[in-house]
Amino acid sequence: MNNLNSLDIKKLHLKAVRGKKHPDKFLDLVWTHSLIVKKICLNIVDNLDKKTRSGINRELLEKGALIHDIGVYFCFDEDFNPDQEAPKYFYHGWQGEKFLKSCGIDDKKLLRFTTVHPGVGITKKDIERERLDLPKKDFTPTSIEEEILTYADKFHTKSPSFVSFNEAKGKLEKINKNKGIKMDLYRKKFGLPNLHELKKEYKNWHESFKNFWKEIEG
Repeated sequence: MNNLNSLDIKKLHLKAVRGKKHPDKFLDLVWTHSLIVKKICLNIVDNLDKKTRSGINRELLEKGALIHDIGVYFCFDEDFNPDQEAPKYFYHGWQGEKFLKSCGIDDKKLLRFTTVHPGVGITKKDIERERLDLPKKDFTPTSIEEEILTYADKFHTKSPSFVSFNEAKGKLEKINKNKGIKMDLYRKKFGLPNLHELKKEYKNWHESFKNFWKEIEG
């Protein structure tokens, strides 16, 4: 099960999606967000390769982007509200790893994309300060592929919408000032992705979700 391709990963999303009311929309939201993040990752890699040979494992990065948010399905109810009986959204990375392991996935490099991407990583100090129900250790990006995925993920949300660098940094600084510093470091290391073409490509998709939110909110 470790030699996954994009079709295999899509099947894992189909297995993970829940709800009787809107499973198709739930799947569309998480899967399309993952596709967008993959394209942002590749945009960053292409920009790096113009300057120097980056040596980045593109295949691993693409798989990581497609699988990173698979734990999100377990944190919401059928109306996309935070499920009171489910783990809080903050734990979706941990839930993703748990689900993948239950499916027989034991590729550590792939599993790490689920656990290290929330925020710009969760440190042992974060876990102790917030009293999170997680093992007391660092869940932070260490490889360049993990760093790029984590950084790229901050430019698109599952609202869904694109996010500017300053907006993303501001949200992180509300959690912890050091998170904003980490974003600045990533910007210096990876530059800014060009979102112009992606915004045009997914404009109609974003509009359709805005209309869907209005419908279910009544």
